[in-house]
Amino acid sequence: MKPEERDRPSNRVALAEAFANLPDPRVKARSRHDLVEMLLVTVCALVCGVDHFVGIELWETKLIEWLRRFL
Repeated sequence: MKPEERDRPSNRVALAEAFANLPDPRVKARSRHDLVEMLLVTVCALVCGVDHFVGIELWETKLIEWLRRFL
């Protein structure tokens, strides 16, 4: 990274902030999980190489408590 790039303000946004304003089309009374948390977990699983819904659920089940410390 060049020195002038380090002094420039960052345009980066936290992943949770990027998803925070998404409308949630689900029925609230029937929604058991937070939409933003589900999206974050899905992105993390995909980055880790999980490539199908069942795998994402299994991955999340094992790691959700650990992930919540960082997300």
